[in-house]
Amino acid sequence: MVENQNKRKNYLINRNFQFHYIAVLILLQITVASCVGFVVSYIFLVVYSGSTGATSEDTILLITWAVLVMICGGVFCAWAIKYTNRIAGPIYHIRKLLQEAAEGNIPQQEVKFRNNDHFKDLEKDLTDCFAKMQEYKDKAES
Repeated sequence: MVENQNKRKNYLINRNFQFHYIAVLILLQITVASCVGFVVSYIFLVVYSGSTGATSEDTILLITWAVLVMICGGVFCAWAIKYTNRIAGPIYHIRKLLQEAAEGNIPQQEVKFRNNDHFKDLEKDLTDCFAKMQEYKDKAES
């Protein structure tokens, strides 16, 4: 029996990016678990406390919980947008540079990403690639 030659052996290809993404997923999981815990606790207080209705303390607890969830949700959304921009920004920049190169306008300047962007290791590779493309283009024109 022949082993599959295409089987991936290394699952962590870009450790820095993948660990950051895993941390985001763990944070999301903790947030969801906390929200579910608060809801279940409140339901337990109201339904199983033996009272016929919610007391003012229970209502204050629910309002406090709702405000806290909204604030945390807003902060989390703002942070998620900022975090994903560090991924999407370089991809957008690379796409624009490649489109420009495909049209024959090979970028002459060094490729630079923002300081906190992911994929910073591609800067030098893209710069070298565009320099080599320009070299081939110059040879073909002469």
